[in-house]
Amino acid sequence: MAFCAMTEDVGIPVQFRIKHTRHAYLIGNILDLGPLSIEVPLVEEASTVDEALAAFYYPQVGKRSWGGAARYGVKGREDRLEYANWWNNHGILCLQIETIHAVTNARKLAKPGVDCFTWGPADLSFDLEGYPAHPFKTVDDCLRHVLKQLEGTDVKMSFRSGTPDLRH
Repeated sequence: MAFCAMTEDVGIPVQFRIKHTRHAYLIGNILDLGPLSIEVPLVEEASTVDEALAAFYYPQVGKRSWGGAARYGVKGREDRLEYANWWNNHGILCLQIETIHAVTNARKLAKPGVDCFTWGPADLSFDLEGYPAHPFKTVDDCLRHVLKQLEGTDVKMSFRSGTPDLRH
């Protein structure tokens, strides 16, 4: 909470990666501590997306509970409806795509309210190695497929490269 407040004071929002997909129901509690963005790891199922969306957004978009004086952007927006509307338009929800199952279901995971797919090439590589007969042979094959599936949606892609030289 103190870290998020400190970074907000200097204009740098925090993104928090929850520990496990099973903890999507806790997203609202984590957001009450001050991050602007949440990342959900290893998302494969539409039901996980639904749970994350409900916990991330305030009514009438989601089911997030009201509370937490440390919430990002709440200063100057003390009115409940004003802040909820602001949050529902500014909070950032990211889902990690890290398996072949997620790649093949990308369109079903790209629901309204999901802002970004983050990409874990190391974990996806493990999955590709486990299915050598799969039509997708490389991380690039998977990336091309997902980008095609995202056409016509508002979901963005954030790709993490595996080595420092590739990050540029």
